[in-house]
Amino acid sequence: MSKSISSQAIKSSTAHSHSTPAKPMLFNELAMCYVSTQSDNLSAEILNGRISDLSEHLLPYFGLCPITDINPQRLRKFTYMLETNGITEKKINACLLTFRACMRFGLSHHWITDPTMTKPLLNRDEFLLPDQPMMSAHEFNDLYQDLVQGMTQGAFH
Repeated sequence: MSKSISSQAIKSSTAHSHSTPAKPMLFNELAMCYVSTQSDNLSAEILNGRISDLSEHLLPYFGLCPITDINPQRLRKFTYMLETNGITEKKINACLLTFRACMRFGLSHHWITDPTMTKPLLNRDEFLLPDQPMMSAHEFNDLYQDLVQGMTQGAFH
């Protein structure tokens, strides 16, 4: 990543820390800022591993998700998806480590206010509690729209 691109990413993301943005920061923006600032702090092997985890698994799943919508339930769904796709436990743990590093970076810049997302999931297999939302408002709205569209198309065809 060139210095000018990474400095622009940091400048644009710094605006998020000083004012309330019109829309929340997306995970891919957080990841870009994290990678651009850590290139001097991490060894090439660790940095390449983190970039690999982000590009192969984390960004396809969380990339366009606002960081305010990421919660423990969504992270459990992510780990379950990796397990069902046959990803090894070692690789899943590496992805979780990269995820937590990004979230700690976001917490340190006050883009994230929930410190629980920076900690390991000790009880990954515990059932979701019924009082905790399974989907964000955006996910629910998208699902609802898909269902309505599917029903109306089925009724007229």
